[in-house]
Parts: sequence; structure tokens; C-alpha cells
Amino acid sequence: MSELRFLNLFNFFCVSPTYLERDGETNYYVCRLRHACSNALVLVLIFLIYSVATIWKTLQDYYFMGETVMGLATVILYTSRILVMGPLIAWTIVNKQSLLDLFNRVLLMEKAIQQLRRDGSSTLDLGGLRSLRLEVALIVALLGLTWSVDFYLAWTFGSLLEIVLHIVSFGFPFLEFISSLHRAYTEILVVFISGQLEALHQCIVNEENLNTIRKAMELLNELEQCKLRIASTMGLPHVFYLLDVLVKCSVRAYLIFYLIDLGSDDLTIPITVAMLALNGSSFYLYTYRYNMVQDKEAELKNALKTMQYSNIEHQSIDQKDFYDLINLKLMMESPKITACGLFEINLEVFYNVFAAIITYIVILFQFRSFETSP
Repeated sequence: MSELRFLNLFNFFCVSPTYLERDGETNYYVCRLRHACSNALVLVLIFLIYSVATIWKTLQDYYFMGETVMGLATVILYTSRILVMGPLIAWTIVNKQSLLDLFNRVLLMEKAIQQLRRDGSSTLDLGGLRSLRLEVALIVALLGLTWSVDFYLAWTFGSLLEIVLHIVSFGFPFLEFISSLHRAYTEILVVFISGQLEALHQCIVNEENLNTIRKAMELLNELEQCKLRIASTMGLPHVFYLLDVLVKCSVRAYLIFYLIDLGSDDLTIPITVAMLALNGSSFYLYTYRYNMVQDKEAELKNALKTMQYSNIEHQSIDQKDFYDLINLKLMMESPKITACGLFEINLEVFYNVFAAIITYIVILFQFRSFETSP
């Protein structure tokens, strides 16, 4: 469980209100609230400074930006950052206790499943944890890359003394960094659940002890309740995550084609391509993790369904009745993790967003034709 200590990085960056530490009495990791109000206050101050500077700069350059599609797309990009960050900060404050309960609940589930396993090993999905670290690394790399581009452009155009411009240009990637970390923070729970589903699957393979199977079914019910809690608590952020990635990927993809069309030969195009690739990779990992929960749950349920057909001639009446009850349970549809009931979070969302981005790029180029028309 020591691998989880890096999750406190989210608290260090003011994203999460929870902090993981080892309990002195049980010698086991638990989550506690730490710096919840002060972290939120820091983000609120940064958000307000950025919002005021963005509104001021937009009003100052309103007529210039309104004359081109690229200018309007930039306004939409900056506006979406305000629309996304405000609710996410407020959501974290309002749901801090629910987040604490959820994290402690999955930690207790980890302990219960660990005790069920014969070797007592951890149920943590190390592959999922490594991919989460990779996503955090991509988010940090995107921040560094974006700040490097902004400094390069400021140096090239000699605008180093324009304070308001720098607040907007440097504040935007920082808030994008925070919102991406916020999304990665919520993915910790599905990393836990996918690992626990896999561990339950391993517990029941070739298992004939009804008490073990009964305990595994109870833990599966607990995991389904966790999924319901996750869906009800985190439904709203998923909507803003989708809005965020849709707008910024559409605008950056349009910018690439726009610069190619202008014949730009500087470093802006490859850097923008790299930023778009990092955005897309991060969003893919996000949807992939939720898809993994579905796959692991399907594998576990398939294993439970086939158990009644193993050694069927040696099964007692109680065993057959128990397996029939399991089948009745498995016939019921398991809860899904959705975004406020609008759509289920899985890889299909990634493909739909990719198709929507292409559509919006085409629309932006259609509007651009009006710029060149007499």
C-alpha cells in the first residue's frame, strides 16, 4: 500500500481535500481531510484573478477578436475554462465529506478482500496505478510545454511587460493543469474498484467452499454500492470534463490546420500537435479506466455463472440452490457509472468525442470561409 502515498500529490496541488496516511492504531492506511478550506481558497483566488484578467483582456480586444474565427475560438476556449473551473472548485468543497467517505470505503473493501485471499496479498491494481502515474506525468508535461510556448511567444513578440496578457496566457494552462489533475484524482476510485473486482475473480476461481463464495458475493454487492455512490457523487464533474476536452481539443486541432494553411514554419505547429496528443492521451486513459471496471465486472460475473456447471453431479441440493440464487442476482443489471445519467463513462465516450471534434473543426472552417469572402 505504500505505492499509494503518491496520491497525496493531489492534496499538495490543492486539488483534493483528502490525505492518505497510516493509522497508528490499526497500522493501515486511511484517508482524512487535510487543508480542505485553505486549498479551495488558493484555487478560488487564482480562479478569480484569471477570470478578471480574461474578461478585461477580452473586452479590450473585443472587436479585433470578433473579426476572425480564430479570435472567437480563443474566446470560447478561455470562457470554457471559467465555466469548467468554477463548478469543479465548488463541487470539491460541497462534496469533501462524501469524497472522504468514498475513499475510506474502498480502503475498507481492499482490506476485506485482502483477508479473503489465501495469500493475503494486496488487491491494488498496480497496472492501473502505473497508468495513473503516467497520466499525472502527461498532465505535468503539458503544463511545462504550454508555459514554454507562452514564454517563447512573449519573448518573440516583445510582450513581456504586458501583465494582464501574462495572467491570461500563463493562468489558462495552470487552471487546465488543475482541472486535469482533478479528473485524475477522481479516477483513483475506479483504479481501486477494478483491482478489487480482479481480486474477487481470483478468489472464486476453482473455489468450492460456499462460505468463501458467499463472502465474495457480499463484497461484490458492496462494490456495486460503491459504484452507485461514485455515480451519484461524481456525475456532475464528468459533464464538465467532457466539455473541457471537447472545447480545448477542437480549438487546438483547428489551430494546427489554421497554421498549416497560413504556411507557418516555426515551432508553433509541432508544439501544438504535441499538446493535442497529450490532451487526447490523457482523455483516453480516463475513459479506458472506466471501461476496465466494466470488463473486470463482466469477467467476475461470467466466472460466477459457470461455477454451477463445474462438478454438477457432486453438488448438494444446498449448493444448487445457492448457485440458483447467484444466477438470479446476476440477471439483474449492475449499476453503471454515468455522468448525471446522460451517458455512461467508457471508451465509447472517447470515440464519440473524437467524432465530435472532427465535426466542430469542419464547422469552424466553414465559418472561416466567410473571412475570405468579399
